[in-house]
Amino acid sequence: MDAGDRYAPLQGITVLDVGRVVAGPVTAFYLAALGADVIRVDGPGGDVTWRVPPFIGPDASRSQERRNDDVSVGHLRRARGKRSVVLDITTDEGRDAFLSLADSADIVIENLRPGAMSKHGCGVEQVRARNSRLVWCSISGYGQTGPYAHRAAIDICVQAESGLLYRTGWPDAPPVRAGATVADHFGAYNAVIAVLSALRQRDHSGVGCHLDVSMLDAVSMMLWDEALDIDPVGYSERQGNGDRRGTPHGVYPTTDGSVAIVVTSDDLWAELGRLTGADDFTGMYPTLRERIAARETIDSWLSGWTLRHNSTQVAELLGHVGIPVGVVRTGYDTLEHPQLQHRGFFEFLQSPVSGINSGLYGTRLPFLVDGHGLSAGPAEPLGWSTDDLTS
Repeated sequence: MDAGDRYAPLQGITVLDVGRVVAGPVTAFYLAALGADVIRVDGPGGDVTWRVPPFIGPDASRSQERRNDDVSVGHLRRARGKRSVVLDITTDEGRDAFLSLADSADIVIENLRPGAMSKHGCGVEQVRARNSRLVWCSISGYGQTGPYAHRAAIDICVQAESGLLYRTGWPDAPPVRAGATVADHFGAYNAVIAVLSALRQRDHSGVGCHLDVSMLDAVSMMLWDEALDIDPVGYSERQGNGDRRGTPHGVYPTTDGSVAIVVTSDDLWAELGRLTGADDFTGMYPTLRERIAARETIDSWLSGWTLRHNSTQVAELLGHVGIPVGVVRTGYDTLEHPQLQHRGFFEFLQSPVSGINSGLYGTRLPFLVDGHGLSAGPAEPLGWSTDDLTS
């Protein structure tokens, strides 16, 4: 089931996506997949993602240099379900065209530096003065006001400022960034929540609002779900794949890779002993406190056991008795993940010009509605709808 079919709660809602790179475009992709009419507004040449290889041609060929009719992979994924307009708002004509689109829009999504659009007469103040029902969502690294408001925000820098980077990695090594753009995506997810709540509020008041979504806030909220203020030193230190609150908790080697294992209770610890034939060993550490004190000994024993099996065997054996376990996979491996396949999580991306299969994958939204996944349809080529929407 795609957006526009039976489940399209945002049908009739018009969104202007003035986002750049990740946070803004991902937010708008969610809204497109939920049925909104999303108009992607780029400047001439598109944003920086249009200059990042590889590029995909209409015949699904790939190139490191952009050719006519090529699209960037980032656009192919994050512009799905959006109509593409190119406007130069630094000109009178471009500014007037943008304001005209905003006059009839319900939502504007942007993740530019604070004030970037206002200096061209297209900022939140100018636009909402003309359209009071508009919900304007500003996503930024640090918020619209305050001492950091005008800092450039790249994902790893926000991870650093939030405290997340400091906690990631091993105690005797430098901090390591999370392996995905978590600040961008957590910012986007919070922006979606904020936009949907603002639309609901507008249903009652008839008036929109300005939403100020901070990536720093989003990541810090995740971090402060932990008990930082109870033990400021211990909870801030890097712990690798372990957790100072319990053991076993980590990644353990197998004959063909590794698995993540967490034992969450005394009963499951005893079950692990029975499963591995090591009741005598596990019986030496019956309580959580005793296991934490013997972390290195337990990790060494468990690693010895997992190394006698392959990853699938370990996952099936432990999973069968309720012990949390996961095979460590590459991102590409997940294309063959049986659970993700069962949920229909991946879809082929189509070339915007020819409509043929590009050979690349995108994801649907990460939830099902009555058992069906939500997608937003293919992306458009850069500027494809400019004449239709601005003439």
